[in-house]
Amino acid sequence: MNIEPTFEEELRKADEKIKDAEENLGDVEVRDAIFEKAALYQKYKDNENAVKTYELALKKSVGVSKKLEVQFALLHMYLEARDLDKIKEAIEKCKKLLEEGGDWERKNKLKVSRTLKRLKS
Repeated sequence: MNIEPTFEEELRKADEKIKDAEENLGDVEVRDAIFEKAALYQKYKDNENAVKTYELALKKSVGVSKKLEVQFALLHMYLEARDLDKIKEAIEKCKKLLEEGGDWERKNKLKVSRTLKRLKS
């Protein structure tokens, strides 16, 4: 019998992973662990904590690609919530980051997200 862990158990593991990364690993691992915690909040539809945690991951992110990864996660969450103001804001932030230098994959991802926004409007 396979029992799925509860949200609280997963959250505790995420916090332990962040603590371990802070004590034993580097900034990249800390950022990745924070990003995973934000995704966990998003998975369980705790959007308020997801946004706060993604913003923390964004502060820890170095380089355009990692910052875009966070922005796209936020954009996806806003698309699911159909929050048009936040969608527009996230798209603008993505566009600014892409101007700083982004790869083709992420540029195409933004085009798809903008198309989805139009379809959901």
